[in-house]
Amino acid sequence: MFRRSGVTRTRDLGRVGIGLGLMLIALQHLLAMITPYEDVPSLRMLLGAVTTEPLIDIVIAAGFDLGGAFERRRRVVDHGFCRPRGRAAARRVCPGPRG
Repeated sequence: MFRRSGVTRTRDLGRVGIGLGLMLIALQHLLAMITPYEDVPSLRMLLGAVTTEPLIDIVIAAGFDLGGAFERRRRVVDHGFCRPRGRAAARRVCPGPRG
């Protein structure tokens, strides 16, 4: 149905079916992985603290934001977006070892 059909509508329906099937399989695996941790008291305590203490939420959000900032900087430096080109670009200061 997916590969042999020349009709676009049939091919699209095949892609939808494959995508939906893969999502359902992933959901089944996720549930199977999470189920043993459902009744762990320490996890319940941690989630309770996260939902009631705003300071913990701020610290966790700052940690995620800082991790994302380091990842963005690494990508910029590693992919050479800061290589100077031309007279004006040569004066630009870039972060990292290449700047």
